[in-house]
Amino acid sequence: MKTVIRTIKEIAKIFLRKIGIFTHDPRNYILPAKAKRVLLYTAGDEFYGIVDLKRMARYRAHQSSPHPFLELYYRARDLTETPDFFAKETRLYTISELIQNHVFKNRIPGHFAECGCFRGHSSYTIASLLKQQNFQDTYWIFDSFEGISEKTPEDNKGEGAGVPQNFLISTQEHLKEILKPFPFVSIHKGWIPEVFATAPIASENFAFLHVDVDLYEPTKACLDYFFSRLSPGGVIFISNYNVSHWPGSIQAVDEFIANNRTAFFLKNQVEGCVIVK
Repeated sequence: MKTVIRTIKEIAKIFLRKIGIFTHDPRNYILPAKAKRVLLYTAGDEFYGIVDLKRMARYRAHQSSPHPFLELYYRARDLTETPDFFAKETRLYTISELIQNHVFKNRIPGHFAECGCFRGHSSYTIASLLKQQNFQDTYWIFDSFEGISEKTPEDNKGEGAGVPQNFLISTQEHLKEILKPFPFVSIHKGWIPEVFATAPIASENFAFLHVDVDLYEPTKACLDYFFSRLSPGGVIFISNYNVSHWPGSIQAVDEFIANNRTAFFLKNQVEGCVIVK
């Protein structure tokens, strides 16, 4: 029965795309003005509902005048040749809003950092926002470029058990190439937390940190290392929170919040969470 349901859903997706309704590919977001713009969301064989993107001002406006975030998101996506899905777009939109409407507006002092960058979709997006503000500090980026680190029991719970060890491999050369327009970027290759010692940041302050390292130990290490170095009002965004196949990252954040005083903690409805010091 489940096979029949899946087959029907796949046929429905093809039909819906042909008449101007899409299911999950942001490449289909920008359609002719008369086209319907609908996102269907499901989990396994369960159908949960429909999101009508016409209700979101930035999508409607983008039909006639390019929306700054969407233009940047699509440009970064194409340059980095990265996977594309709606939950990721909501994460990067949240990051963009945090940087522009909190960090910049309130003049939170300090460097920016990113732990886990894969092929650089978020890296290019963040660097572009910094360049617009004539950023004078450093944007530090840390990644193994060898996939995820060694998994622990915390990472192998539920959906996490099926994630292979060689997942999310990229190259430092690719990242350096796409980030050439941003001289304030400093890229460091290695495993977290040991790689932090390769950058002169031990006594520095940070305004913003993006954590996208998937697993329990590196997520915990990032929070432990950077939170004490975060300026008052500084922000940490953890992309892997609430993602079912990254249970270790969720546990690391929950433990950190339980044991540390923060000014603000927000769990996104889709994916990711926000910590403000």
